[in-house]
Amino acid sequence: MTGPMSNAAFRTAIVPAAGLGTRFLPATKAVPKELLPVVDTPGIEVVASEAAESGAERMIVVTSPEKQAVVDYFRSRPELEANLEAKGKTALLEKVRRAPGLLDVEVAIQEEALGLGHAVAQAAPALADTDEAVAVLLPDDLILPPGC
Repeated sequence: MTGPMSNAAFRTAIVPAAGLGTRFLPATKAVPKELLPVVDTPGIEVVASEAAESGAERMIVVTSPEKQAVVDYFRSRPELEANLEAKGKTALLEKVRRAPGLLDVEVAIQEEALGLGHAVAQAAPALADTDEAVAVLLPDDLILPPGC
C-alpha cells in the first residue's frame, strides 16, 4: 500500500456471505440466501456483475462450510452446456455461461459467525501483494439503479 489514503484501483472484491439468511426463512433452510433470485438472476450474480462492471477481476466469497453451492454457481458445467447447445437452447446457454464468465471466484471459509470484520479478515490469506485496495460488497440490499 502506498499510504493510508491510496487511490489504488481495486481488482478484488470481497463478498461476506456466511450468514444464516434468517430474514428469508424458511426458504434459506435449503437454499443459500445468495442464490435466491432477483427476478430471474441469483443475488450473488447481481453482486458479481456489479463488481465486474466496477473493475474487479476476481471475487472472494467468504462463506460458511455449508454454503458450497454459492461458489459452485460460478463454476462451468460442461455437460449441462453441451446438452443445452445440442438442444438449441441458446438463450438458456447464455444464462448458464454468464456467471462463470464474469470474474474469477475464490472461496474463503468462515467457520464461525463472528461478525463482519471477522468475515472480511478471512479473505486476507487469498489477497496478493498487488491488492493495494479491495472492495467489500455487502449483498444484503438491492439498490436501484445499478451503479449507485
